[in-house]
Amino acid sequence: MAREKTKKRLRLLGSGAILPEVLAAADLLRQDGTWRLKFWSVTSFSELARDARTVERWNMLHPQETRA
Repeated sequence: MAREKTKKRLRLLGSGAILPEVLAAADLLRQDGTWRLKFWSVTSFSELARDARTVERWNMLHPQETRA
């Protein structure tokens, strides 16, 4: 477990046609042994960005509240 904490963390995001390349990159990095990887399949980067803007706007308008 101590060795796991010393590994660098990396999150990989992939979508559509590039997804197989991201998976191949993850395999290469796993073989290296110095990375803790998390892989996320993203349906749409545009939708992800749109959701982020919505959350940022809500947070700006409601700084004292927790989003439900």
